[in-house]
Amino acid sequence: MEPKSPLDNKILAELEEKLSLYMKPIIVERGWRYYLNGRVKHVKEMDGNTIMGAVQGEEIYAVTLATDNFFYSACTCPYDSLCKHMAALFFAYCERAGWRPELSYESLVGRKPAPAPWQSAASESAAGAAEPSHPGEEGSLEQWRSWFGEQHGETWKLCRHSLHHMQPVLSGLKGLSKTWPADRRRLHWMAAILFVLEQTDKAIASVDSYNRYYQEVSYSRMAEPWIAHFHELVSERRNEYADERERSWTEGIADWLLRRATSGEKALVRWDSLYLQFSRTLSEHRAFRMKEKAALEKMLGKSEAADLGKAEATGLSKSEAADLGKAEATDLGKAEATGLSKLETADLGKAEAADGGHPFVRIAYAQHRFHEEADEEAVAMLEGIAFAHTAAVAFHCARVRLEQHRWRDLECWMAYLAERLPERKTNDALHSFLLLCGLAADRQPDGRWEAYMIDLLPSSYATLSQHWLDHGRFRDWADLQLLLGIRPEELDVQAVREVTRQAPSALIPLYHQAIEESIRARNRQSYRIAVKQLQKLEKLYKSVEARERWNEFFGSLVRKHQRLRAFQEELEKGKMLT
Repeated sequence: MEPKSPLDNKILAELEEKLSLYMKPIIVERGWRYYLNGRVKHVKEMDGNTIMGAVQGEEIYAVTLATDNFFYSACTCPYDSLCKHMAALFFAYCERAGWRPELSYESLVGRKPAPAPWQSAASESAAGAAEPSHPGEEGSLEQWRSWFGEQHGETWKLCRHSLHHMQPVLSGLKGLSKTWPADRRRLHWMAAILFVLEQTDKAIASVDSYNRYYQEVSYSRMAEPWIAHFHELVSERRNEYADERERSWTEGIADWLLRRATSGEKALVRWDSLYLQFSRTLSEHRAFRMKEKAALEKMLGKSEAADLGKAEATGLSKSEAADLGKAEATDLGKAEATGLSKLETADLGKAEAADGGHPFVRIAYAQHRFHEEADEEAVAMLEGIAFAHTAAVAFHCARVRLEQHRWRDLECWMAYLAERLPERKTNDALHSFLLLCGLAADRQPDGRWEAYMIDLLPSSYATLSQHWLDHGRFRDWADLQLLLGIRPEELDVQAVREVTRQAPSALIPLYHQAIEESIRARNRQSYRIAVKQLQKLEKLYKSVEARERWNEFFGSLVRKHQRLRAFQEELEKGKMLT
């Protein structure tokens, strides 16, 4: 078996042995309850010999389990010995690595874990021995889904107040495939997670409207690790199918996700996001793309008959009608159904998006067209949809085109993002866009990517300023400070030193502006600041061998403000006047 992580079975077994020798059974039991209650918020392995994580106690504690030297294990809680947080982290890692945590508990304590009062026969089955009648490694996805439902399909009824009941179910389902080959195990775990997420949606749907908001917050937090693990499993997929069984399972999971995303049911889980990420990993498979295209076009009403009907109605050729339909497929379908004009239909689409509708099918089809290298069509499909829904796909497409150095297609996505960024000018969206601009400007310095950053000033100040510094464009950097009224003392010291060393003349206008602003403040403190700035400015003039220009500037300044007695006194104190 290919191990899930660098910590193989032998190392985990040794760690379990150390815990059995040095940890009290009562501590193990408390750690087990913490694990079942979802107190382990984060778990990962480091350097192949250390497990690290965060466990929620009275506060969040950082926990380390050292597998090569057990006595270096530590926890930030007040307890001065091996604690329940360490035990909880160990059980959580066992689940992640494909072990059955309940079997480790039985080994450490000497008995099987006692069922909680809320546990049913189904959840006890997940926490105990594997069900002998399960479909096995050769079973199809449909057989396994049917078995999931038979064994645990009623578990959601126990989750009216918490999802803790689902964790042992998920652990048990994962444990059934821990000895399978890595590719098959990964697909089985994905299916197990999706089943548990379906149960989560059923549970939240049963909550009354009065308590729903609070339950959604609680359920979302508990489901986050499951969703994160699903994304991790997806990212580990290879582009090739190992065999026909893997192809069947993979496409079956894609169909499962697509049906959930288009069900129209109110859901806690973002099935659309799960589908979009999963389908990206299959974009290299032409057969899948064709199947996806047919399914999405059917949902959009983009069949050949629809194109032909449009051609007959408009007098266009069949191919022209098809091209028109691809540009705004949903708007066109609505126009045919309602008699509205295309423009009116687009406005209707915008209104529907604003009302909370989620035109997922159009977004999925746009991503499909992107993978077929029809970027302009993909962008057109996103028109009229709220940016909050399309941002993730648009940023993904832009990043891919950037890595491919396909500048024309990247420009298409960047223009779309720049136009809609004000709709959702959050820190994350803005940061992602500016990062793309900076990377594109580094790789293709033709000015168009910098233009986007300039248009977003002052929000883009930090990114643009650092970009010009990195590329030695010191005069542009100085002009930016002048434009925004940034004073020299407000700038990063290291940046000022670098510009002083590389291009001291670029700083001269900046000090001129700052000196005038300080004098205009008309108070003793501002005059002192102006004198200090004058002293630095004199050094800059000397460094560029422009002593005459300095004398001319300083003489003019003194004459201009000769009536300001306090300023003249500060000049004398600073030994600027003799």
